[in-house]
Amino acid sequence: MSNEQKTIQTIFVPKRLQIDTVVALVLLRKYGEKYYPGVSTAVLTFFRQPPEGKTAEQLEQEGILPVDMLGGVFDHHRETRSQETESVSQLVAKELKIQDDPALKKLLRFAYRDDIEGKGVLSKDAIDRSFGLPGLLNNLVRQYPEDPQRVFDIVEPVILGHLAEETMRHHVLPDDYRKKFDEGKVDAFLIPFRGKELRALTIDSDRKGMVGFLKAHPNIKADIVAQRFASGHINVVTNQQLTLDLAGVAERIRLAEAKARNMHESEFDASKLRDRARTDDFPMWYLDDTSRTVQNGGIDPEGTEPTKLSLEDVKLAIVEGLNDSDSQKKERVSSDKHPRSSKNRNSERVVYTALFVDDVAALKAAFPPVHPNEQYHHSTIQYKPDDGINGISVGAKHSIRVKGRVTTDAIDALLVEN
Repeated sequence: MSNEQKTIQTIFVPKRLQIDTVVALVLLRKYGEKYYPGVSTAVLTFFRQPPEGKTAEQLEQEGILPVDMLGGVFDHHRETRSQETESVSQLVAKELKIQDDPALKKLLRFAYRDDIEGKGVLSKDAIDRSFGLPGLLNNLVRQYPEDPQRVFDIVEPVILGHLAEETMRHHVLPDDYRKKFDEGKVDAFLIPFRGKELRALTIDSDRKGMVGFLKAHPNIKADIVAQRFASGHINVVTNQQLTLDLAGVAERIRLAEAKARNMHESEFDASKLRDRARTDDFPMWYLDDTSRTVQNGGIDPEGTEPTKLSLEDVKLAIVEGLNDSDSQKKERVSSDKHPRSSKNRNSERVVYTALFVDDVAALKAAFPPVHPNEQYHHSTIQYKPDDGINGISVGAKHSIRVKGRVTTDAIDALLVEN
């Protein structure tokens, strides 16, 4: 970079685009304006062979910036290097002083691995390799051999989309969290549960990626997050790996909603307070067993009425509801270990929907039961009849065909296949 840098009007680029070159160009155009005025809007000119007659330094004085050619500052093939140890995108990042930005770490590593190590997509799966970015770029280069500008225009938004997401994760969300924390809009607390403590947190924030950030951040690792948007909508999201039963939380939230709306007991069906999905009495709340959430509209709440509850109301519902659900589960397990008489069991027979599968061993390995003979209400168990009831909470709806039925004095189960 010259001390008397001219405004960059043109960027010289090799005609056959590679991942490393495309990444370098994206970084230059997005971050390079401070060091190379005009580079963000400079015209790309492509060459099959590098133009002769002028050096990279001479071209820069004419407002032309060579990338990956002519031995310039952004040519990782130049003769002064005995061997290629840096990608052109790394050279660009260093020149622009952004090489340590955590938002660029994956992208720079990706370009280096593809160009210097020659690995590209590491997966051996044919589909992964076909639809990985290096493979798609090669397809585009072959499809439009005389139109590299079109190829670049297709791939650039993909890389910019990745950069936007990484910038959000490493900069925007942490900054917003710190701001909300300083403003007293974050409440972090612990919930005693099954002999351990769950990390829970409530926050006021309109950032759609905030929950994922709070669950993934190594210093936070939230197990449960209640996020309130400026619109008043509140969503309760949990770590799916914990497979928390949120029926009790949904019940407490719906009861609190009824109180906040001055609803009389006769105005809602108390037997449906723990129901999955949405109920007619409280359409603003949705209990999703698959995602382990209780949502008041989700991240795009348009069309859903905001709750009347405060974050403090929801916090109380979470604490009380979780332990209530766990207590009921323990009671069911205790009943399994100490069964009542046939007469009593018959009067309390429960209807289950089951998923009939051949490879039950794989299912057991993937979803080990928390308790022996664990059972879940409202169509959420899977088992193979001759294996006994091995409850696996799935919470997902399946496209199924009924194969048969098993009826005893304790159970009425459909046998289905997907």
